[in-house]
Amino acid sequence: MEWRTIPNYPAYEISESGTVRKTGTGYQLGKSGRRYGLWDGKQRRYFYPFELVEQAFGPREGGSESKPIKAPRPELPPLAIPAPAESDDNRCAALEREKEELECEIEDKQCEIDRLREILDALDSRAKRVHRTTDATMTEENAILKGENRQLKRLVAELEAELQVYMVAI
Repeated sequence: MEWRTIPNYPAYEISESGTVRKTGTGYQLGKSGRRYGLWDGKQRRYFYPFELVEQAFGPREGGSESKPIKAPRPELPPLAIPAPAESDDNRCAALEREKEELECEIEDKQCEIDRLREILDALDSRAKRVHRTTDATMTEENAILKGENRQLKRLVAELEAELQVYMVAI
């Protein structure tokens, strides 16, 4: 790949492919957008790569233009806007029918919501009854367990007393 010094910017070199580097270090510059920013000691100027290649290597063969070749834009077909299929009266009537259908659907959905709310309320009240029943049952079971616990403590105390008697006897 051939590198040439860019005229008026001796600190930079450019290749035929449009890559710019520093002359002494070989550091390749990054582009600012699509252009390179070159410093001439006073100010920074920005150039497209094809402009710098033309300055260093001369104009391209087959033409003296210094702009890149752009592909032609394809021709778009004219926009066809279809004419309305129905008259305004027919469209209004169709919109009214659609509105009535939507209102019926809304009413059906509202009935469904009310029915689900009733089911939810019934489940809530049932859950509260179960909770109260569970609390009462738990209270009864606690009383039974406390009584059994007292009996077990008495038996343990009696067994400890008998153990003391046997310990004295030995």
